[in-house]
Amino acid sequence: MAGDLSARPGESPRKNGKFAGVFAKVLAQPDVLVASGDQIGPLTAVATPGHSPGHLCYWHEATGTLFAGDAFQTCGGPAVAGDTRWRFPFVAMGTWDKALAAASARRVADLPIRQLAPAHGWVMTNANEALEGIITRAEQALATKG
Repeated sequence: MAGDLSARPGESPRKNGKFAGVFAKVLAQPDVLVASGDQIGPLTAVATPGHSPGHLCYWHEATGTLFAGDAFQTCGGPAVAGDTRWRFPFVAMGTWDKALAAASARRVADLPIRQLAPAHGWVMTNANEALEGIITRAEQALATKG
């Protein structure tokens, strides 16, 4: 926040120790910082760094819904952040650590997700059935570029 783009433990720094890309400088001071595992009403925060530093998803256990933000997308085809879907490449283009995004996706796939609600695209139902293929595709894309 407040323009500090230095890497945190576990995050991979980019050029000159800073993250690549353009991040808005937040001038407001938060009253509360949310971390993985925190409860916000019926939602549980889940750390999913990769698309951006400190990215969080929100898990609603009662309905099996993962509010995924940019950790996943369905617009242009279901994908993990960083896995380019040419019909909608913008999430991939803005992902700063594709390997970390894939690792975060693999970790949340252990949740019994019935509905995946990404920031871009439609809500995916029966999401656990599709997640393995989506995550494997992202991991294979990373392996062929590595």
